Amino acid sequence: MLLANPHLPWSDLYLWYEAQLIAPEINAYGATLVGFPVLTIAFNDNLGWTHTVNTHDGWDAYELPLANEGYRFDGKIRNFDREEKVLKVKEKNGNLRSESLVVRRSVHGPILTEKQGKAIALRVVGLDKPAALQQWWDMARSKNFSEFETALKRLEIPMFTVMYADREGHIMHLFNGQVPIRKKGDFKYWCCNSFLASLWPWLLSKLTAEFGQKSR
Repeated sequence: MLLANPHLPWSDLYLWYEAQLIAPEINAYGATLVGFPVLTIAFNDNLGWTHTVNTHDGWDAYELPLANEGYRFDGKIRNFDREEKVLKVKEKNGNLRSESLVVRRSVHGPILTEKQGKAIALRVVGLDKPAALQQWWDMARSKNFSEFETALKRLEIPMFTVMYADREGHIMHLFNGQVPIRKKGDFKYWCCNSFLASLWPWLLSKLTAEFGQKSR
């Protein structure tokens, strides 16, 4: 028996609905969040899975000294990368007005705010992984553990653990995450340093099951 309990409130952005997807290549039943076109917790004729939010620390905020319209990093002054986006804002009368939003980025990531001559940049794992919906779709189409594992290896959904069971008796509990490799330091070190050594470039892909076996 596979028990699903995602630990989310039954309201607001976390509202779930049940659905069944039937097509030539899929017959899966499960639940997902409102607005999602695929099942995020589901089962088919051969296997099933569920999620909880895992505990990996996948982000860091960096405090960058501002200088000459840019920022100091590794002993040099760098310019921010800038991108202008146009947002459509709906007014009370129903009309849409255009509003410009300038997004600035450092080598760490987007700038969230400024205070006291310093900018706060955010570095987050998984921003280069845009295919979570495709991975969930292929998980639901999987016919056995091998196909399911192949879909998981993409690591497009690094913030959820995976609990799995199938009709062949296989069970699995997978941490499933991308964890920054931080060589040293505590929160203050990572927040307040602006040199190259503090910029984690590598991720540890946590795709090893904590336990996986075939029931007897």
